[in-house]
Amino acid sequence: MPPWFHIGFRYETKDEVRALYEKLKSDGFMVGDLDNHEYYLQFRFPDPTGYVVEIFWELPPQLW
Repeated sequence: MPPWFHIGFRYETKDEVRALYEKLKSDGFMVGDLDNHEYYLQFRFPDPTGYVVEIFWELPPQLW
C-alpha cells in the first residue's frame, strides 16, 4: 500500500498529541518523528496490519 494512504485523527490541542506520542513510545509502538510546526503538529505510526495512522492537531482555519 502506498505510504500516502492513511487514516488521520485530529486532536483538539497540541498537548493531547504530545501526550499520545509519549504514551505510544513508552508502550513500545514504532512511531515516527513528531513534526512540530507553528500551525500543525503530527506523527504517524503503523497499526498492527501495517496501515498508517496519523495523529494531528492543526490551527483552526478561522485563526490562520
